[in-house]
Parts: sequence; structure tokens; C-alpha cells
Amino acid sequence: MTKTRKPQARRARANVVEQTGDAVLALIAKHDRLWQFKTEKATAAANALHDQLRETKPATLTGAIAQLEFAAKWDDPDMAKSVAAGLREIAGGTGVEQTSDEKILALFRDWLDASRELDRHGHSGDNDEAKFDAALDRRDEIEDEIISTPGGSVALAIKTYFRLKVELADWTPEDATLRYSELLAEDGEPSWEQRIIVGTLRDVAKQVPELADPLAPIIHEDAALIDADIEIRWCRDVLADEQISSTPERDDDIREQMKRALDRIANTEAKTPRGDEIKLRHRPDQRTSSFVPVRKRWQRNTTPLCPRAMRD
Repeated sequence: MTKTRKPQARRARANVVEQTGDAVLALIAKHDRLWQFKTEKATAAANALHDQLRETKPATLTGAIAQLEFAAKWDDPDMAKSVAAGLREIAGGTGVEQTSDEKILALFRDWLDASRELDRHGHSGDNDEAKFDAALDRRDEIEDEIISTPGGSVALAIKTYFRLKVELADWTPEDATLRYSELLAEDGEPSWEQRIIVGTLRDVAKQVPELADPLAPIIHEDAALIDADIEIRWCRDVLADEQISSTPERDDDIREQMKRALDRIANTEAKTPRGDEIKLRHRPDQRTSSFVPVRKRWQRNTTPLCPRAMRD
């Protein structure tokens, strides 16, 4: 029995190290198993592992936390020295991940610049097709380079944003802005899928603060008001654009959609100055029937990409 269990235990410990990259976690797991036997031999082996842990530095934050908890449990302040040494190495690293993330963040700032250039020559800009196409090519080239460059947490956040930018294809007046109108389409609690998307994007903005504003229609305190403001802008734009073919029924549907968005603004309490400004701008006594369409040529010769409420 003993001879068959030892190789299995070794394989289990090897798996822990392989999966986590941290020998500390494997040592703690083995120590705890031995301590449960309460035999003299097992206790001696557990004590030896305790001594080994005291000299072993963690390789991951998970390992460091586990080792600190172990030190507190067994009242071993000397073990904190190994934890501190491990944390210094984790923070410093080899420089590879940090350098990659710095490179990707610099590229992403270039991507945002190209995206703003698209806005200047596209949605509400000067309608310069040559400059628009040049900015689009530049943005896509930068995006391809970011996608193909490995990195750490910053890279993951930016690539998650890119993925959800494709998935949540609601119209916005700026290229970089992300909307999730489905989140506000129905009353009641958001679904699990909606909650995980919002939670993920909040984490994305923490890693890349430059994304806080582009993600505002989803993660801002006044996201509901910001999203409704964008939807009204889309409705007005489509109704005013003479190049878009329409029918009385379609126009009535869009007007009804705009009314729902205006009602949402009227019935939603503002939590920030940005929300206050939106509510003030859309007050009945502030509205005007005249407006300048902001979207002339994002998708040339086609109907603008509309909110999901119109696509469904």
C-alpha cells in the first residue's frame, strides 16, 4: 500500500507545481496532509517541511498569500522574510512582462489616436474619405500588432476590450466608445452574462484608465443616462439623414424608440455632473426639433449600425 501511494503523492505535488508554478503551495499541501496523521513519523516529516518552507520563496502572489497565512497559523515570523524576498522578485520579475505591457500600452495610445482621427474624418467630421481610409488602415495595423504581442495584465485588458468591441456592436458616435444597450433594454436584474460583461469591463478600465471614458456607457455611475443619450443621437441622426431610405412605419418605430430613451432620461436619477448635464439637455423645455445629423458616412451607402432594439 505504501509503495503505491508515494509515487501518486509525488505526481500530485508535481502537478501542483506545474499548474501554479509555485513550490510553496505544494509544500504547504504536503505539510497539511502529513500533520493530519498525528504519528511521530508524520509529525517529524511535517516539521521538516515547515523548516523547508521557511527557506522557500513564493513564486506567485497566491503562493505568497498562502505562505503568510501558514506563518500566521504556526506563529513563525521568520517565514515572512522568505515571503518578502519572493514578493520583491515577483514585483521586479524579469522585466519581460512589464516591458511587453508598456509596449502594448504605448501602441494602444496610438490606436486611440487613430480612432480619434477616424472620428474627425468620419462620423461628424469633415467627410474626407482619403484621410478616413488612412486612419482606418493605421488603426487596424496597430490593432493587429497589439493582438500578436504577448503581455501581462494590461495586454489582457486591452485585448478583452477589442473582443467585446466586436461582440457588443451597438452604434456609438465615437469609434472607441463601447455600448451594451441590451443591458438597459429590459427592467429587472441583469442576467449573469450581462453582469460578467460589466464586471469584466470595470476590471479592464482599472488596468487601462484610458478606457474609462470609452466604456462609460457601460461602467459609469450614470451609464443608463449616457447610453440613452447616445440612443437619442442615433435616432435623430437616422431620421434626419436623407441618404437613408425609410418608410413611415420605420420612422414611427424610431420615434417610439427615441421616446423610450427620453422617458428613461426623465425617470432616471443622475448621480454625477455628467448625468445632470444629460438630464438638463433633454428636459422638455430644452429640446428642439432642429438638429444637425452627426453621422453621414460611417458605413458608406448603408444604413447606420443601429442599436440592438432596432435590429431585433
